Amino acid sequence: MGQITSEFMRQVQRTSFDGFSEKTIRETKKALIDTIGCMLAGTRSPIGKATMEVFEGFGGQPESSVIGSKRKVPVAIAAYINAETCVGPDLSDNYQPESVILSHPGEAVIPAVLALGEKKGCTLRDLYTAVVVGYETAGRYALAIEPRRPEVYSFSTHYTLAAAVGCGKILGFSDDEMEKNLGMAGALASLPVTGQMWGFRKRPASWHRDMPGHSNFSAVIASQYIRAGFEGSRSLLDPETEFYKIAGSDHFNPDHLLKDWGKKYVIDELTFKQVPT
Repeated sequence: MGQITSEFMRQVQRTSFDGFSEKTIRETKKALIDTIGCMLAGTRSPIGKATMEVFEGFGGQPESSVIGSKRKVPVAIAAYINAETCVGPDLSDNYQPESVILSHPGEAVIPAVLALGEKKGCTLRDLYTAVVVGYETAGRYALAIEPRRPEVYSFSTHYTLAAAVGCGKILGFSDDEMEKNLGMAGALASLPVTGQMWGFRKRPASWHRDMPGHSNFSAVIASQYIRAGFEGSRSLLDPETEFYKIAGSDHFNPDHLLKDWGKKYVIDELTFKQVPT
């Protein structure tokens, strides 16, 4: 058991809808509407169309909705498709505490918790709570590992952690299960891409940088492994585990994970794009 990981999860577990301010509830609603809007628009984007075509022939239980269609697919597949359509318009919300965007938490968290919440039949209160703690994880972990190495050009690795925390909250995991769920998510997390891999300066771009489909899919799968009784690392957020190196950083400040938890939330400080960037 890792001390930082354990304390972080205690803060997550203490977070409840009843403790949210009117502002936090309002901003969570806004984030959900914005992200679902991106999913709908993204069904017409090249990556959205390609993703829906790729998964057209996949079978499985009709558990969760593909936003923008009449289809229901297995929960992990729904999380994948909806995350990819979300990123298509390039209008995802921003966590930008200073001048630099550190994360796009909507595409990181909402596809997974929305799909899993639909399957579970969760309440709106539970959905909002899962979104808030997922955003909190995305923003706080991003702060903890910045600045990253200059060649790294994506947020995909820490996206998986954020979505996993939201999924664990939806499923009502115990403290022990939440810690192991985060460890499993880290084991399944996507690697970041480099600027050259993404083809940022070339058009058409060969791919997109943040790969939220992989991240949301992996988070849902991680939660299912934990439900099945599988073990995951319980110290992913502790410095000695060095997961931050996989996320593209050479340093890690865990103070950002715990400081002033609950006084304000990442979701209270979002900005929204007016045009694609």
